[in-house]
Amino acid sequence: MTCKTAITCAAVAAALTGALPAAAEETRDYVARPVWTRTPTISDMHNYYPVRAGGAGGQAVLDCQIDAGGSLSNCVVRGETPQNVDLGAAALKLSRLFRMKPKDADGAPVADRWLALPIKWAPGNW
Repeated sequence: MTCKTAITCAAVAAALTGALPAAAEETRDYVARPVWTRTPTISDMHNYYPVRAGGAGGQAVLDCQIDAGGSLSNCVVRGETPQNVDLGAAALKLSRLFRMKPKDADGAPVADRWLALPIKWAPGNW
């Protein structure tokens, strides 16, 4: 891929990774206090843990939109540590297992809002 300007390169990279410009993220309405009805079990965490991580712990943070039924959708990986061991991809798969109540702990509806979801793996503590 050849870009003529740094701005064009940044726009292409953002489109390919699903990242949004900072201004777009600032306009999102994030749920700060979700009320979970389902979260992944330890067994789920173990089953989705990527082989490439080699038994080390780590974390991935997702940005996900919440639908009216409390499911997460349109998730994108905001970051992962360590990188290049597939923790972000594993977190995306795990995101399908989360469900929340239609209202957050403050009583506000969650539909069409966003959630920053950190998922931590600690294989030695399973």
